[in-house]
Amino acid sequence: MAGINGLSNKDNYNMSLYGKIASGNKLQKAADGAADMAIAQKMETQIRTQEQLAQNAAMDQAYQNIKDSGLSGMVDYAQSISELSIRQMNGTMSADDKLAIQNQIDQYSAGMSDITNQTKYNESYVLKGYNPTGSPSDMIGQITSTRSDVGAKTNGIEHSLRANQISTENTTAAKSRIADTDVAKASMQLKKNQVLRDYQTMMQKRQQDDKKKQAAGIFM
Repeated sequence: MAGINGLSNKDNYNMSLYGKIASGNKLQKAADGAADMAIAQKMETQIRTQEQLAQNAAMDQAYQNIKDSGLSGMVDYAQSISELSIRQMNGTMSADDKLAIQNQIDQYSAGMSDITNQTKYNESYVLKGYNPTGSPSDMIGQITSTRSDVGAKTNGIEHSLRANQISTENTTAAKSRIADTDVAKASMQLKKNQVLRDYQTMMQKRQQDDKKKQAAGIFM
């Protein structure tokens, strides 16, 4: 029986098998399984959503890491300022020594300001407006507390990324079971079809030969 484009249904079926093997997708049209195709499409949407969420989380993770790096630098400056402030209180130091220490403290304070004004991720200044105040001890406490918050956010992001990865892998595996071609099975079916086709061709030729012999016998 002729099918699409004048090809037999068997030819169309074999072409479909070839297409499924070549593409790896056994659901190339609705006729291949409307229900499975709908499920696979929903899973594909879910996978893409999960991948985008993972990308967003990874960017947020990078943001928090850069923020933490900036805060770490601020802690170093604050601790150095604290040490210098204590040294400055030494009664044996000359006025020039104390002035030199104060200049160093001022430089470290400027360094902290530079960090808050220059630390950025994708043109976003991650510490903009952050200004720990008070004594060096107070500043160290404020910065350390902020770093703890950043660390908690980073841990939460990492947990979400792991959960997202597991979910994506499971969804992808489930979609694969529904939509991916079993190449070995499809190849075996093609081989079986070819054997049947060769057998049918041989039988048709034999029938034609028999008819020719019968016709020749009549006219002898």
